[in-house]
Amino acid sequence: MANSVGLRSVGLIRQRWTLWIQILLRDAMEQVCMIQDRLSTAQSRQKSYANRRIRALVFMEDNHVWLRVLPLKGVMRFGKKVDMGLDFTFEDEPIALLDRQVRKLRTKETVTEGSEIGNFNSASSGKSIFAAMVSMEKNLLHRKQSLYQSLDENFGIQKEVYRGQQYSQIYFARLHLMRTLLYSLIPNWKPHLPVCTVLGLEEGKDCIIVGTLYKHMKLKPSILDEYSKERSVSPLVQRHNFMHLDDNLVLEDESGRVKLSGCLLPSTYVTGNIIALHGKETSAGEFLVEDVLEAGLPQQIERPIQLGEDKYVVFISGLSVGRSSSNPLQFQLLVDHITGHLGDEKEQTIAAQIVQVVIAGNSVEVPHGLLNGQNLGSKDQSRLFEPIKELDILLTQIAASIPLDIMPGSSDPANFSLPQQPLHRCLFPGSSAYNTFRSCTNPHCFELDNIRFLGTSGQNIDDLGKYSEANNNIDFMERTLRWRHLAPTAPNTLGCYPFTDRDPFYVETCPHVYFVGNQDKYESRLIKGSEGQMVMLICIPRFAETGVAVVLNIRNLECHMLSFATQIHS
Repeated sequence: MANSVGLRSVGLIRQRWTLWIQILLRDAMEQVCMIQDRLSTAQSRQKSYANRRIRALVFMEDNHVWLRVLPLKGVMRFGKKVDMGLDFTFEDEPIALLDRQVRKLRTKETVTEGSEIGNFNSASSGKSIFAAMVSMEKNLLHRKQSLYQSLDENFGIQKEVYRGQQYSQIYFARLHLMRTLLYSLIPNWKPHLPVCTVLGLEEGKDCIIVGTLYKHMKLKPSILDEYSKERSVSPLVQRHNFMHLDDNLVLEDESGRVKLSGCLLPSTYVTGNIIALHGKETSAGEFLVEDVLEAGLPQQIERPIQLGEDKYVVFISGLSVGRSSSNPLQFQLLVDHITGHLGDEKEQTIAAQIVQVVIAGNSVEVPHGLLNGQNLGSKDQSRLFEPIKELDILLTQIAASIPLDIMPGSSDPANFSLPQQPLHRCLFPGSSAYNTFRSCTNPHCFELDNIRFLGTSGQNIDDLGKYSEANNNIDFMERTLRWRHLAPTAPNTLGCYPFTDRDPFYVETCPHVYFVGNQDKYESRLIKGSEGQMVMLICIPRFAETGVAVVLNIRNLECHMLSFATQIHS
């Protein structure tokens, strides 16, 4: 009984093994068949590709083809000698069509006509091809060129070494430069009056003193006050202007200082101005001002009388790429317009006359939440660099066709203190590959066809608006030129590098165009100096907020707005 049970179990095991082996063989055969089918399909495709490659070229009458010929006096073509012209062209007529095939497709019929190999240049003569190429070349628009020269050497920090020096030395250097200039102007202003120092003043005696202004302001921020307010419960309110009725001016030189009164308005001047004053000392120990002498506009290089043709410079500022409310479509429209990809033939002709693009600061804006002093993770680092990558893509489109200057601003990844050094080229791997891309300093000075340009990204004018008053920002710009100093509030309230032997913000030569970026609105004004100087002042608005760029014609210094408006519905 036990033997019969054992035999049955062995038989069941053999049956199961046999069934399992059959299943495995069947699956293996199916896989082999599938592989064979795929191999045959691949081979048939390769064969079809090979057949297409060796298929003979077929041409029809009136086809235009390119010929590759040797510069010989005559060419043997198909056993016959053909005369060739000096422009490497010849005429050849087709012999006959030997084949015609009509292939019917679902929606249309295609006709393929073949001919003898002798009519390779069927119907199109070489002269007609050459004439077509010449006419196409004439119809192309060529961008105008201009002679560019960078003058940013004075704003570079290269051999400067910081050894813990204070800011008094830059004031001494400024006073030395400006006092020498004012002394040369006094004989033509009031030659009968003596020039005294502060220590040499005599009560009731008219004289002229030259020195540096210091403005005592009641509401001027103090670092100690800010520290105490930050630790208090009450919130710290940021003021837009720190002027007060009790503000007063003091003039100082190497010998001493004296309080000023009279016709000198504290609302007009700021700390750091160098001026000459006519007046006398009062019994109260103050200096009663009767007249003021400013440096005025410096000498200007002669502007070319006739440039002959229109050439345009486009100014942009405040792109703020990366801001949550920014609209990238506006800037893309601007890029397409100035590169000639938008508009009709007239607009493209004007776009071809653009010879320079200047971006005056604040090109990117990093989210403030990322810059909290903590180490950034990989995701935050990518968010930090995304605005720069997006900006590089846009700048590459401009640099591919137009010379481009980009200046750093207060929100850009550059040093905070003026003069700001150029943005590193590694931030722009795409646009920096073009020789038309130039990363410049702030302030920035250059020449185009002997027209001198000088401009900033707006920090100097914004700081003047906090510590003085004017009707508009273009008045501040005019004052800085007549004071011959771009940033008189530096280093008092505007950060700057502690130079020891020079003041880079001193305006030695009067520009023809003076521009300032990142302003609230577009403004322009043409001012004239006492010696015939003419300067076009331009306030460039923030593009991310206004969608406005400024276009200047260097032939006549006329400028106008270029406005783009888009609306994105969420």
